[in-house]
Amino acid sequence: PQIKSQDHYLWNKKSSITLTLSDDVGIKSYQALLSDGENRVVVAEGVLPENTTSYQLKISYPKSSDLSPKAKHLKLKVSITDQSLWHMMEGNKAEKSMDIFVDTKRPKVKILSHSYSITQGGSALVVVQVEDANLNRVFISTPGKNFVLQPYKSEGYYAALIAWPFRDETFEAKVVADDRAGNHTYKTIPFYTKKHNYKVSWIRAKDRFIDGKITDLVESDETYENIDDRLEKLRAINETMRLKNEDVIHSLSAQVSDTLLEKWSVKRFYPLKNGAKVASFGDKRYYYYKDKNQKVSTSYHLGYDLASTKMATIRSSNKGKVVFSAYNGIYGNMPMIDHGLGLYSLYGHCSQLLVHEGDEVKDGAAIAKTGTSGLALGDHLHFGVLVQGIEVRPVEWFDSNWIKLNIDDIFKEADKMIGS
Repeated sequence: PQIKSQDHYLWNKKSSITLTLSDDVGIKSYQALLSDGENRVVVAEGVLPENTTSYQLKISYPKSSDLSPKAKHLKLKVSITDQSLWHMMEGNKAEKSMDIFVDTKRPKVKILSHSYSITQGGSALVVVQVEDANLNRVFISTPGKNFVLQPYKSEGYYAALIAWPFRDETFEAKVVADDRAGNHTYKTIPFYTKKHNYKVSWIRAKDRFIDGKITDLVESDETYENIDDRLEKLRAINETMRLKNEDVIHSLSAQVSDTLLEKWSVKRFYPLKNGAKVASFGDKRYYYYKDKNQKVSTSYHLGYDLASTKMATIRSSNKGKVVFSAYNGIYGNMPMIDHGLGLYSLYGHCSQLLVHEGDEVKDGAAIAKTGTSGLALGDHLHFGVLVQGIEVRPVEWFDSNWIKLNIDDIFKEADKMIGS
């Protein structure tokens, strides 16, 4: 017989400890004894049905027993017997002892500083302190997304940029910390939340558009090569290909370093000199054919479009590492840069790429030229900002004052409390 377990456990005495018992012939019986060094009690025992070859044994702390409630070190001894006829019909036996270290203290969580408010579709910064000798993990929980907290300054301190997805009507965030004994702490971050109404547009899908740009994209990917119907082509590119391209972006931009962050700052983004706004972030776009009663496709605009002169130089306003620089479907030629702390910027529809994946770029570096690659009709830049894989409002990151109030000042406040 075999008893599969850890050699020792951290235990809060509320959750159960699960062990796996197994035997090829079949398990006959089992018993578990828990001892505090002076007293011991049976915490589990039983006889199993014939031919039971595997069994999950759950050990719970007894509600009443002679065990000392102050004991911090317990011994768990488990024994099992199989159904074989060996040893005078008594079967084979196995025993295993495990050390149990009791830990009933919940992690201590202190929110040092955070952005005062967060806007629907926007970003915020949080800096926290967490204390627990047996800490397992700490993160920021929001509806549908857990944000990674990166170690900051010194042991026990963490920082994270977080985002309120623009399609979510409500938002709340809390710091969650748990330890290896199963103790949990939750602390709500008291943001002032601001709703924002995003534009809804109706766009007529003309035959010339479908037979031109849409068909070019259909023919660029063999996945769609057998689609002949105009409206099916539109749906395939505007929805299926779009989601595939967004998956690439989300996967890359969800990455957050686990190395200690000494300091972090960004300047306002200004990717295109004298760039005029062509389209806003968060627009919901309904495509219709001939009349609005014939709605054929729906999509969201996840960036901010800027245009100046043809093939204008695009610059990275902040230093970072190029994590992608290639063709990405509807986004066309697209560099994407990791600026640290889960902040990423992307640049779509480029005519020329001036950087390669893996390059380290400095602030002000030329990274691409504007163009019409991908699903773009006129020469322009599709500029996107993401926080841990979530698209956010670029206008916040265009604004020096917003960055000062919501990023720089938050770090300064936390640094004073940390003592740096």
